[in-house]
Amino acid sequence: MMASGKLTEALTSDERRQLAEFNSCLYGYIKFEDSDTCPQKVLIQKGIAHYDTVINDKMKAAGVVPSSCMGTDPAKRLETQKKLNIDPNIYCHLGHLHLLIEDFPKALSAYQKFHNIQSDYWKNSAFMYGLGMVYFHFNAYKCWVKEFNEGKESLSNCPRTGRPKSCVNKQIVTSIKNDIDKDPHISVRELSDINGLLYGTVHTIITEHFRMKKSVLSQVKSAINEQRPKVSTSRTLLLHDNAGPHKARATTKSLLELGIQVLPHPSYSPV
Repeated sequence: MMASGKLTEALTSDERRQLAEFNSCLYGYIKFEDSDTCPQKVLIQKGIAHYDTVINDKMKAAGVVPSSCMGTDPAKRLETQKKLNIDPNIYCHLGHLHLLIEDFPKALSAYQKFHNIQSDYWKNSAFMYGLGMVYFHFNAYKCWVKEFNEGKESLSNCPRTGRPKSCVNKQIVTSIKNDIDKDPHISVRELSDINGLLYGTVHTIITEHFRMKKSVLSQVKSAINEQRPKVSTSRTLLLHDNAGPHKARATTKSLLELGIQVLPHPSYSPV
């Protein structure tokens, strides 16, 4: 590793330009060599040392003791940070640099300081992404590392005791699918009785898992459309109720002679 004195030297304009291109979005894409003399890694370490120097100088000028920035009272910590009058972007970029070299505790510390003093922190997408990566490391990542070290080989949850959130599982879905394949005309009620499930559960499986829907109505509509032209062109149909004039002998005789068929109609229907 380079000497600490070398790292604390002032940054050149070219180094500042290169450092400005480093942010959290490069995490996982930028790969450092194992050697501590890797140029990119050395530059990041130099940038971190530079920011630390800037922050320490500000603290000395303001007469702030470093321990006051790490107290347990959030209000006092925020008051101290505002007193230092440090550009919030310094903390944000410092968090990016620590993240890239996988120094997660220091990255989290820098990100939290930026979060505390920057009111519209949520507009900084690089900050939000970097903070998310740090939170992931301290939560899900460490949890899964522990699981895999203990011999877990699958990402699926292990069977647990207690009532499941839903009774629908692969076995039930397969059973219903087999019943439908055997008898495509089977009803939802019959499926629920066979499998011992609620009507609504079976209906959900059919509509959401199989994407099935009722086709009877469309078949009826097609049949009506097919038969309607025949009905309207083959003969004359007359709709009569049982009113006196309609049931009169003369009327009945005339309709019979003309070959007009009378359709039955409910008595004195308003239709």
